[in-house]
Amino acid sequence: MRTSTTSWIFVNVAQFESLSRAARSLGMPISTGAGGYRCWNRTSACRSEAHTRRVTLTAQGREYFNQCREPLTLLEKLRRC
Repeated sequence: MRTSTTSWIFVNVAQFESLSRAARSLGMPISTGAGGYRCWNRTSACRSEAHTRRVTLTAQGREYFNQCREPLTLLEKLRRC
C-alpha cells in the first residue's frame, strides 16, 4: 500500500475515531482501510479499544496527525482542481 494512501487512512481514522467511518469517507472497503490502519497500529501511533471499536491516538500519533493533516488537505485540494 502506498505511503500516501496509508497517511490518508491514518488522518481519516484520527478524525472520525472509527475505521469503518474513515473507510467510507474515503470510498474504500473497510478491509482496505484496515490494512492501512494496521500499518499505523504497529508503529504505536494509534490503538483500538476492542469493547467500543473506537480508535484513539497516542501522543506520538497526535503529533504525526498535527504534522500531516494540513499538507494532505492541500494535496487533496490540488488534486480536485
